[in-house]
Amino acid sequence: MIRLKSLHHARFSVVDLHAAEAFAADFGLAGKAMQDGWLYMHGAGPGPYHYVARQGDVNRLLSIGLLAESRNDLEEAQWLYGALGSGRSKAPGAGL
Repeated sequence: MIRLKSLHHARFSVVDLHAAEAFAADFGLAGKAMQDGWLYMHGAGPGPYHYVARQGDVNRLLSIGLLAESRNDLEEAQWLYGALGSGRSKAPGAGL
């Protein structure tokens, strides 16, 4: 059984990046960082970011990131579900 700890972040494509940032801030997200065209914001929980967005042609969810209990759980999720996530992230916090 794969053990997932929690939702780490959600990544979105948004038509208006500035409006999305203001909307996220209205809900308590802060700590804005921009990197390679991506906006990163964090909430009250642990972790360097929880909301990630980039400018796009449509508003849509691109992906979610989940925290696995162990490296083995991460690798099993990749194998069973075709999940991505091996290697160092280039995002703030540089996790796996």
